Amino acid sequence: MVTLTNGQSHVTDIGNCKTQSGIGLNVETSATPVDSITSSSAGLYVWPEYPGGKNSLCAYYADNFDNIVLKDLKPGKYTINLNFIVKTNGSIYQVTPDKNDIRLVTKEALRITRAMRTVWLPGIINGKAASFKFDLTLNFTIPEKFKK
Repeated sequence: MVTLTNGQSHVTDIGNCKTQSGIGLNVETSATPVDSITSSSAGLYVWPEYPGGKNSLCAYYADNFDNIVLKDLKPGKYTINLNFIVKTNGSIYQVTPDKNDIRLVTKEALRITRAMRTVWLPGIINGKAASFKFDLTLNFTIPEKFKK
């Protein structure tokens, strides 16, 4: 759980894991209250969280990513950026990508995120559930000897 005080608009948190085929995956997240009027007057708020935290979120992507999408990538590091809203009931919507160079990988990340059925722990502002814009960065490391 990440708690913010008045004046902090967002914070970044990181989770790490590996896929079964050996791809390193790092998940970076940050959140900002959707309603800037509410957030500017807030004394204390808690941002939304995937149940189990960032490492569980990382494991969700690692377990669901189709390695066929990654098979043509050269060894190295790749980044995909997505944005979505975590609503007051913990559901997510408005999943959109930032500009990403790897179209097929972005499409796969969108598929996995949109298929997410896990209800998030909603963000809280002054003791009440609040909607937050969530920024998700997926950093993939394709090893030299990738098991395709």
